[in-house]
Amino acid sequence: MRTDPPAGDELARMLATMRSSVMNAAVQDAPALVAARPKTSGSAVRRRALGIVFAVVGLVVIGGGGAALATGLIPNPFEAPPAPVVTVTVTPTPSPSPTPTPTPTAEPLPPAPVTPAAPVVDPLDPGTWVVDYGQVGSLKVGDPIAPFAEAAGLEPNPSPIDCPSGYYRIGTFDENSLDVSMALTQADARTDPVDDPMLTFARFSTRGVASSPLAGSPVTAAGIRLGSSEAELLAAYPDLQVGRSKYDDTQGYTTYTSGPVDGRYLVFQVTSSPDGTRNVRLMQTSTVDFAYDICD
Repeated sequence: MRTDPPAGDELARMLATMRSSVMNAAVQDAPALVAARPKTSGSAVRRRALGIVFAVVGLVVIGGGGAALATGLIPNPFEAPPAPVVTVTVTPTPSPSPTPTPTPTAEPLPPAPVTPAAPVVDPLDPGTWVVDYGQVGSLKVGDPIAPFAEAAGLEPNPSPIDCPSGYYRIGTFDENSLDVSMALTQADARTDPVDDPMLTFARFSTRGVASSPLAGSPVTAAGIRLGSSEAELLAAYPDLQVGRSKYDDTQGYTTYTSGPVDGRYLVFQVTSSPDGTRNVRLMQTSTVDFAYDICD
């Protein structure tokens, strides 16, 4: 079905045809109208016919225009212009790169505390005996001397009149001998001997002087043995004080004292060795701060 309105020559032909049809109809119906109505002039009839023609044409024009408006062929002046089409360009948001999770580094475990092994004391090896302010080997001050001394092969006091009760090892009388003489005694049991002496005094010495530490000598907690140098002694015990003995002047000895610690002292005696060095020849742990011969 055609929806576009007539235009141009087509519209003119259509209007002429309609006008002719209307005029013919008006002429044909005129006798009846005249008979039915009061007499009317010819001009009036013509005007009426023209009015009908114009009305029909107006309807055609209006109808065609409305159709054209309805179908969009004629722009509607009252219609708002179409909204502009906004094209939105979506820019993709870049996905954030995942932050790498650092691999935790295992913290090294602190080293387990090391408990130093208790020194092994062999009664038959004086080189394993530690001499300190209140200790000799496995003996503490106040302990009975006999079990340890007998295991070490020491002899009980041969002369209670000259020496206090205790256990001894007497070296040779050679002036150059490096044999270690030992005395483990209860110092106050000299005039009144006791059957089971307890340790209060210990002394280790050589008649000669070693120019280097003796492996068979007891050792102090600071590492000093018979034969250690005077320099090593002074470095090991910075608090040393110069002491005394009755042989210092005549024999060229220097006596040093460390302490007191719990009322006790370590006493050392230094003299010249055959090599010309000055080395330790006597070590003593006691309640006195001077060196003396326990049996003198």
